[in-house]
Formats: sequence, structure tokens, C-alpha cells
Amino acid sequence: MLIFSNAASEIATFQANITQRFAINKCNVSSGFVGMELSWSSAGDMLTISQRKYAAAVVKRFMGRDDKSQPRTPMECDFQRQVVDDSELIQETIRPAVGSLLYASTVSRPDLATAVRIVAQRRSSQRERLRTALVV
Repeated sequence: MLIFSNAASEIATFQANITQRFAINKCNVSSGFVGMELSWSSAGDMLTISQRKYAAAVVKRFMGRDDKSQPRTPMECDFQRQVVDDSELIQETIRPAVGSLLYASTVSRPDLATAVRIVAQRRSSQRERLRTALVV
């Protein structure tokens, strides 16, 4: 858990209260936490949260390319119209990728949320859609 406040007394009070119930480790300044990169402005009044390294690792792991060749938009424009092969290989590869990108979308990349939702819905419903299409 990260605790931020511009009043040191509030942090001390919170730490005193929480240590009565839980064992905690204290560190004064954090530059990273669970895939997030944290940086303060030079004036100390603004915190920036980034997941640039996390996103680059996800892209490299699942898409096999480096961050430099990453597209400018979170999803291909014509993705909804594409016919996708429903093989087990794709199913097993896409699940962890969707989970990793979902984490990024909830922490620092809300622009990814819609693209991740569409991919997740399409992957989970693709098998049923193909099955019903073949029956008709």
C-alpha cells in the first residue's frame, strides 16, 4: 500500500493506527510499486504514475515486438470487422495478454480499457459465435 500526504503528521497518525493491527514495512520515498513508476515533480506538488516499462514488457512478451514499433492507437480501427481464427493457440495466448493489459488500464492507461474489453468479449464469445454460424 502506498500512502501519500503533504502533511507528515497525518502519515504518522495513519502509520500508528495501522501498526496496531498489521505489521508494516516503511520506506520514505518510492520510485516503483507493482509495475508502476512513480515520480514527483521538482516542486514536489505533482505525482506522475507511469507504466511505460510494464507496457513495453507486455508488448514484447505477447506481441513479439519492441516498444518503438508500437502503434499510436490501442486497437486496430477495423478490428471489429475482421474474421479471427478460433484456435486453441490464440485462446491460450490472448488470455494472459488481456489480463496484463486490463491491469495497465485500471492503473494508468484508461485509454486501453475499451480496447481490452472488446478483445476480451470477442475472444470469450468467438467459439459460440462460430458454432452457431455453422449450425445455421
